[in-house]
Amino acid sequence: MTTPEPVRERLEIDVETWSKRDLIQVISSRYFILGDSEPGEFSWRVNGIGGASESESLLQMNEHLEKLGMIGLLDKGNPPVLSVTNLPNDVFVMPRWQQAIIWITMFSFMTVAGSGLILRNDPSMEFSTPLIAEACSRFSIPLILTVLLASEVRRRVAGSYGVSIGHLSPLAFPISEPIWPFGLAGFISQRRSDQVPIPDRKALGMIEISSPLVMLISGIFLTILGLSSTSTQPPNLESPPLAFSGNVIIGVLESLGIVESLEIKLQWLDPLAIAGLGLCTVSWIMMLPIPGFPGDHLLHSILGPDNLLSDDKQTVIFASTLVFMILVFATDPWFPWLVIATIAVWRRFSPTPILDPFVVDESSGLDDISRNQFVTVIAMVLILAFPGINGSYSISEWDEGVEMSQWPNEVIYTVGEDTVIPLEIIPEGVVPVSGWIQFRIEGTENKLDLSSD
Repeated sequence: MTTPEPVRERLEIDVETWSKRDLIQVISSRYFILGDSEPGEFSWRVNGIGGASESESLLQMNEHLEKLGMIGLLDKGNPPVLSVTNLPNDVFVMPRWQQAIIWITMFSFMTVAGSGLILRNDPSMEFSTPLIAEACSRFSIPLILTVLLASEVRRRVAGSYGVSIGHLSPLAFPISEPIWPFGLAGFISQRRSDQVPIPDRKALGMIEISSPLVMLISGIFLTILGLSSTSTQPPNLESPPLAFSGNVIIGVLESLGIVESLEIKLQWLDPLAIAGLGLCTVSWIMMLPIPGFPGDHLLHSILGPDNLLSDDKQTVIFASTLVFMILVFATDPWFPWLVIATIAVWRRFSPTPILDPFVVDESSGLDDISRNQFVTVIAMVLILAFPGINGSYSISEWDEGVEMSQWPNEVIYTVGEDTVIPLEIIPEGVVPVSGWIQFRIEGTENKLDLSSD
């Protein structure tokens, strides 16, 4: 006898499926009290649930949304505005072997620049292995290690906020001319700022300020070492010496007695000191509020997107950029200033502007202590590391002897009547003279050789 098969109940399928908006709304309601909808596909006015702040609720919700390839954003408002969007996809990350090739290439460029600087002060050397080794030890290795340190510090600071940002890539030029004798020209991030979610504005400021600050501190240290090893005696020059204007930092060091005979040493600096000045100059350039530069990201961190994009702020930025461009092009400036002014104007007024950093929680703002700290550091770097109107230049008429046209030739003083005391000031040592020499030869010598240099 067979038992009858049990009758299976029919499954009822709900034909009304959830839309993506329904899914996001249900997930968001677990972490926030949802209010009115805002313009945008997935956007609401929200308050924290269960006594938690909106920022804390956002962190908890994003842990869940990240698994679904989405992320929640909080914008300023009363109450704040929650928006849910997709995580950036197709983010290009350079393979390690390509990164290694870039670093090796830039290191080679720095070594070539360092070799040129050494040959300027010591023309007797030939381009050989000893020259390359000296250029590496006194120029390119200190530079590349500093960039690597700045990159690692930036990466660790970002990691402390849960951000994977990758390493920096250095930029260098293989030249040792006054146009840019520093070898290192800057650095770029491997990941675009608009594709890396940053938790809040404080995290953005800490990440962006770290690498320029490391370069400035390292540059000061290398400058002191290089100046201490620079001789006050001129080298055996065969070409115009490469002189530097210096910056406020080395002026302060001279006033403190740490550096001596600064005006003389700046005419034939040791390559180590040039590397230090280059790091200070690069840190100064990176702090400028040029779109895409760390300085512009710091401006975003300090002011916030609403203030930064307001009409009055945009007017000030527009006027400042325009005045800077006019001043640069109206004078005969150092060539890098032309390049920087061009980049600033192009990026600021480009029809396809550089996108803002991807800040997740704009509603939390920036506390006053952090804001004051950022402003202080930015002002310090811009003042102390400014390389001068003419950062580096060749000294013309370097082999024409002592210029005496500006020396005083008299002293006038008045005691009842004017008295003039003439001054005959001449340099001590050999001075060029002109004249004639007469030879009279007597005797029976029938052959006499005369030679003169």
